[in-house]
Amino acid sequence: MAVFPTAAIAASLMLNSIGVNTHFDSLKHGYENLPVAEAAIKYLGVRNLRDSAQSSMDLTLWPKVAAATGAHFADYMGRNSPAQDLIDLGYVPTLARKGVLNYVEGGDENDTTPATSLGNSIAWTAAFQQQVYSVGHSLGLPVINMSFGAGWTAANDWHGNYDKVGDLSAYADYANAHTYPGVGQLPGASIKTLNADARLAAKSRKV
Repeated sequence: MAVFPTAAIAASLMLNSIGVNTHFDSLKHGYENLPVAEAAIKYLGVRNLRDSAQSSMDLTLWPKVAAATGAHFADYMGRNSPAQDLIDLGYVPTLARKGVLNYVEGGDENDTTPATSLGNSIAWTAAFQQQVYSVGHSLGLPVINMSFGAGWTAANDWHGNYDKVGDLSAYADYANAHTYPGVGQLPGASIKTLNADARLAAKSRKV
């Protein structure tokens, strides 16, 4: 069996490199049971949570979770209408002042039916990314690019819709890959493909 040596890294660096998605204001996925959710986060040891503040209740919930677990949030703009995206962005300054944010993230897969049925679009979300970037940087927070959830076909070389908005590097500190394994594809290959796709929309940024 081949042996591939790798350099050791500090445990804290490893923990800082991973995170989980949460949905604290959904009230239907179990997160409303805060003691259980907080215990699970502490057990896992993760320090990064990704969630979308879409309700004023998050202004209270997220600080509670952060205080109980030591974890902080990447706040993405939820998959919804343009009006709701603007509401979501409006919560960012308050959450930043409460010290619970690590990142701000643009529109979440607004090329999929839940968002397009409410009037959202790739073009609107790409323009909105400029506002997300401006707000994030005014608060001293790094900004993650918008994401995409549709459009993958052999005809476009499996780029999805990542090649439909031009280069948004000027409005993002990080490119954004939503990495789901492709059918019949090993995880490593999926990661490589989606990371390359993410850079189509933010060519000069790390993923």
